[in-house]
Amino acid sequence: MERFVLRRWWLWLFALFAFSACTRAAPSAPPPAGPSPTSGAMEPVATLPASPTPAPPMPTPTIPPSASPTPATGRIVGMVWEDRCPPEAASLFCREYPGYGLLGDGSRQPDEPALAGVVVQLAQGSCPGMVLSLTTTDAQGKFAFEGVQPGTYCVSIDESDPTNAALLKHGVWTYPSVGKAQVTVDVRPGETVTVDFGFSRLAQVAQASPEAPATQPAQATPASVSAVTPVIPPTPTPTKVPTNPYDLGAPDMLDTMDLPGLHWYMRWTKEVTFKSSKAHPGTLVMQVHKPGPANYWTLSTYPPLRNAYLEATFITGPECKGKDRYGLIVRAPSTREGVLFLVSCDGRYRILRWNGGLKILQDWTPSTAIHLGPNRVNRVGVWMQDDTMKLYINRALVTEVKDDYFKEGRFGVVIGAERTPGFEVYVDEVAYWLLP
Repeated sequence: MERFVLRRWWLWLFALFAFSACTRAAPSAPPPAGPSPTSGAMEPVATLPASPTPAPPMPTPTIPPSASPTPATGRIVGMVWEDRCPPEAASLFCREYPGYGLLGDGSRQPDEPALAGVVVQLAQGSCPGMVLSLTTTDAQGKFAFEGVQPGTYCVSIDESDPTNAALLKHGVWTYPSVGKAQVTVDVRPGETVTVDFGFSRLAQVAQASPEAPATQPAQATPASVSAVTPVIPPTPTPTKVPTNPYDLGAPDMLDTMDLPGLHWYMRWTKEVTFKSSKAHPGTLVMQVHKPGPANYWTLSTYPPLRNAYLEATFITGPECKGKDRYGLIVRAPSTREGVLFLVSCDGRYRILRWNGGLKILQDWTPSTAIHLGPNRVNRVGVWMQDDTMKLYINRALVTEVKDDYFKEGRFGVVIGAERTPGFEVYVDEVAYWLLP
């Protein structure tokens, strides 16, 4: 029995082994090699992806070019006038020029006529430049170049032009410079540049010394006629009382500012300076160091004035903006009091009294008589007669006020700055005429 059981166990084991051998498939490939016994780690095997099929190129969108912004243009305007030197007022409206003699003073007066029909040319670059355009002055002597691109230009008048040659005979240019009519200007976007020209005819000066008319031969009186010519006494000429600057003769005092320290108090403070300067000979230099509401003045050592016409010639510096201002102080009983007559760079005037408090006699008022901006010449005059004070700008009467708070006093020059640090004005001449 025990042998029978053992035999059956071996048969069952043999059958199981045979069945496993018949059903196990042979491997199709040898098994992968195992790791190298010396490597210590499996190296990764990179699998390369299949090369992709390139996509068709996308169309490139067409972007229209950006429009370049058109720069803002400027304009150049001005006028041409006859700068007269009338013999009856040569001391007022004339100036002695080396090499030329007595000519107009380079400042337009209200009665000086405009010159129409003058050809003005605009050239590219500094003078003389390359001519771009021509224009002609109108009946008011005015001209304009519109739509000027920003840049440097030369504005000039060619005397050899046939039209100009017929109009501009026997004369000399007195403004903007003596002897030539050309000026270089810079035009900025949106800016209006003003260029004026003054022409003084030599014939106007020649009238100052008219030749005596030729003596006519005496007519013989027939012997048969005994004529008695009655003697008529001359009619006395009434003394003319002056009523405006045109009626005045030579000034009672003229200070050319060749030695400004001789009759003017020089000042050097942290706010303002009044001085002479080698850079600006023949002038009293006024400079405000910092803009602000204050007005500063210095007085002269000349005698106090009551009834008089006082006039000063001012030249603005390289910068002159807004309510930057200058002018005269009159009837000042002390260094802290007086009546101020002011002119601003933007073409306005103002009159006020200061005696420790402010009294506005005429607030800021525009006037076309004022030459605007930097590097311009303006004459400021004050006519004082009793309680009436008149303001003249470039010999044009612009206003008058009544004020007798101060009966008389000394005079001086004033400066103030609203916008320009280091604002400068040069006082070229000061004169006065005593009134009855």
